[in-house]
Amino acid sequence: MSRLKVLGIALALAVAAVLALGGLQGLGAPAHQQTGARSSGGSAQRAMGLIMVNLTEAASALAGVQPATAVAAAGQATPIPTMPPIEGPATTAAVEPPPAQAASAQYSSTNVQVEGIDEGDFVKTDGRWIYLCYGGVLYLITPGLKIEGWYAVGGGQCQLLAAEGRVLAIWSNGAATGLVLLSADGGLRPVARFQIEGRPLGARLEGSYAYVVVSSPLTPLYLVNGTALGELPGVSPTPAGVVAVVAVDMSSGRFNYTALAAGDIYRVFMYGDRLYLFQRPDGLQMLADIVEAGRSRLPEGLWEELRGYIENGDYLGLYNALSRSRAASALIGLSAPVNTTVYEIAVDGLSLGVAAVGEVPGLLTDQFAVAQRGGYLILAATEASAKAVPLFCLCPIFIRPPNSTIYVDGRPWGSVPSIGGCRCPYLYVAVEEGNVSLYVVNADSLSVVAEVAGLAPGEEVHAGRLVGGIYYLVTYRAVDPLYAINVTDPARPQVLGFLKAPVFTDYLHPVGPGLLLGVAAGAGPPFFWGGEVQVLLYNVSNPAAPAVVSNVTVTNARSPVMSDYHAFLYRSDAGVAILPVYAPRPFVLVLSVEGGRLGVEAVVEGVYASRALYIGDVYYLVGPGWIGAYNSTFAEIGQLSLNS
Repeated sequence: MSRLKVLGIALALAVAAVLALGGLQGLGAPAHQQTGARSSGGSAQRAMGLIMVNLTEAASALAGVQPATAVAAAGQATPIPTMPPIEGPATTAAVEPPPAQAASAQYSSTNVQVEGIDEGDFVKTDGRWIYLCYGGVLYLITPGLKIEGWYAVGGGQCQLLAAEGRVLAIWSNGAATGLVLLSADGGLRPVARFQIEGRPLGARLEGSYAYVVVSSPLTPLYLVNGTALGELPGVSPTPAGVVAVVAVDMSSGRFNYTALAAGDIYRVFMYGDRLYLFQRPDGLQMLADIVEAGRSRLPEGLWEELRGYIENGDYLGLYNALSRSRAASALIGLSAPVNTTVYEIAVDGLSLGVAAVGEVPGLLTDQFAVAQRGGYLILAATEASAKAVPLFCLCPIFIRPPNSTIYVDGRPWGSVPSIGGCRCPYLYVAVEEGNVSLYVVNADSLSVVAEVAGLAPGEEVHAGRLVGGIYYLVTYRAVDPLYAINVTDPARPQVLGFLKAPVFTDYLHPVGPGLLLGVAAGAGPPFFWGGEVQVLLYNVSNPAAPAVVSNVTVTNARSPVMSDYHAFLYRSDAGVAILPVYAPRPFVLVLSVEGGRLGVEAVVEGVYASRALYIGDVYYLVGPGWIGAYNSTFAEIGQLSLNS
């Protein structure tokens, strides 16, 4: 099995032995774009994921950025124009809309990784209101599907956090991230707002304090509320960007932040009073590692020059020198290990500070590859190595562009001959993934205290879940097993058992004592809609011998739960699991979990939904520009359109 992750654009290095490359030429894919594919076979080449970085873009990012629009200082409210009357959104109902629920009614929360730590999402409820962000507008909606207020937040998509009768909206216009805190009393009334350079990576809420992580390229002008900061503290010896954590007191409307020169943050995890940021190396840093590994292959004089750039942390200078040398072909086939850097941010209300920095081998290829038990982090890492890989382009060598002619006062002065036919990428920095190890890390010092090495040779972490003292781990590529690992004593983790499964599970959710529900991509035909969706019920009452005891299969379909666990809803008091299904005719599948078996409780046909929630006995399905209300038997009782 293989998966290809495209996380950037081409890293092109000149190679004299093949085509004469006149410079760099990117492939035009957006930075950090990701694609995935799964196929049979286990060769190292098919199991390779590429990280391709356009260094031309990296260099231009250092030249400057567009200034962000100035907003109010942190913690201060800003006068905002009164919103015009609301017109347009239409409500339709098969029966009367459900009555407004009391604030004390039982209601759902967003499906999250850590109980008690909320996560940003585009729809929220506090039992009294439904907050829904769509098309750059935040809507305040009653349980009876009546709009009571709205606020234009800017941008397209946004994330929401709700507490203390207030809602925090987080959005990005591409260059900067905006935050606005609004009160739900008397419609949506803005309390305070904040703006910071970069794009949001994630948002967490613990009690009445929100924490928003924002990432930006390394720029000479870093703006917070329109004011440029001075020198940033560096937590990475080779910073590729700036990462900021913004703290928000939902009660008082006060803000605080810390900004650090760091690298490419790709995972965010929060537990208690600690926020953990996980950083992977960027393309330039991986290139430096490969150059060090291949120094014996390089001319002695060139290696001395390149070593100077590496020792000074000037990786862009390293790249330019290597490109000028035309000696890149000597690096083909060389590799260097890829590690993840961990930053521990101590949070105490509005107080923020870096508590520790650590490192673990490999990459965390799934959000649930991170868990915490007691004073320890449980990290399921996939071994990775950066490798110099050639990539040839189809280009007729006989094609030669015209010479460049220089004219002075209209008279030809001379010409510069062209030096080659095509300009195309040749050498890439790639990342090979395979082999899984479990690391137990001290949550305060970030030192590794125990490990289970070589847990799944040739596999990759695909899903995980900590339930009590047992960490359940799913890997995939060839066997796709479910492992049960005892971490009751974190210093002595022990594999209790594993189950070989015919499908790889994308998401695991506890649904009762000794039971795990898994949402998996089945092995059906690879139709446009994604083959099969399988929902598996695992009996893990004996972790040494996990077993699949029930399953539901949907053919010619896929589910957003496979890539977004916020799309999944489990209601424990009713014993129902709800997941949207995308098919030629989309629907929402409602499953019962009772007596150790799965059953189909209801199918809501013809709705393209991506979220489900409930207030009291009323369920709500949310899709692009609409929200529908359903009774306990999932018959529709009301619908609100935001597109009218």
